[in-house]
Amino acid sequence: MPLTAAERSTTAEHEAVLAAQTALIERLGPTGLPAANGKIGVVLIGYSNVEQLGVPLVVQKWPALPNRAPGVVLVNGGKNTAPANTLEVIQDPANVYWTTTLPGKIGGAGVAALQVQCVLINECVLNPMPRADLAQLWIKVLGIVKARYPNCRAAFLTPIGYCAYCNTVPQEPDAHDQGFAIADVVAAQAAGECGMELDKVPAVKFGAYYWADGEANGWPCSHYNPDGRHFTVAGANYAADHFIAWMQAEPLFSGFAFV
Repeated sequence: MPLTAAERSTTAEHEAVLAAQTALIERLGPTGLPAANGKIGVVLIGYSNVEQLGVPLVVQKWPALPNRAPGVVLVNGGKNTAPANTLEVIQDPANVYWTTTLPGKIGGAGVAALQVQCVLINECVLNPMPRADLAQLWIKVLGIVKARYPNCRAAFLTPIGYCAYCNTVPQEPDAHDQGFAIADVVAAQAAGECGMELDKVPAVKFGAYYWADGEANGWPCSHYNPDGRHFTVAGANYAADHFIAWMQAEPLFSGFAFV
């Protein structure tokens, strides 16, 4: 079964911290100073499926929303080329994704590094690992985000979707269980654990959640290519719709992204 809303929630105190951070998000110029005609960079970060779902999300669905706030630029920062752009790979701050690929995508969207203020990270690991180790990979990646994009105030985290059709890795229940590591990361910041301070990582919260277990609950086999992991056009649209619904429903995102 999918993680419950309670399992994806945080404390009231931590929610207030998140609210305080997202309230500071504003239009910034390329040098990071407030500017009336500046931008609010919101960047999708993730593996191949993220680039796939980012196409309908960034190109079609997001621009069609009539109440988008001025200056908000949504960037498709997913990577759909080998090697797989998973947490095992991007935990390295010297990886080409951080040094070349993502900066190129952000710059190509007309956004400067100091204008990036929110990230939507949809990630996974391919091979099973202990929950605590997976949480540490998430924390490493969050640290890289903050180091490269110091004005990033909020990170919303999304785990991999349903993988029972997958003929390689990951498979179920491992894909489902990866969501628990995100809950652990959020709980670590809520508890004030070392390494989760706001000068080291953005404020974190569970983001869009589109894991659903099979035909009866929204993930037909036809949403996947023959490998059972990568989306078809229908699957990418289905996942993108979940992101749009989450964007509109999450007050900490909609508060700065919509008017």
